[in-house]
Amino acid sequence: SKIYCRPTLNDLERLRTLINMLASDLAMSVAHSGHLYAMALASSSLSPAAHLSEQFSGLSQVCILQ
Repeated sequence: SKIYCRPTLNDLERLRTLINMLASDLAMSVAHSGHLYAMALASSSLSPAAHLSEQFSGLSQVCILQ
């Protein structure tokens, strides 16, 4: 539980590795859940809430991390 209470972010190589792992996991999820990403992207223009949801957890987020 120490990692959650007092994270140490001074190990840049470890932080880089974690971010790359997250980006890889997100990229691989596109193949598995592509239709969900497509629906979220298509509906993002319908409301501000849908736009924010797509920005933070949709295909836009996957593209940013790549």
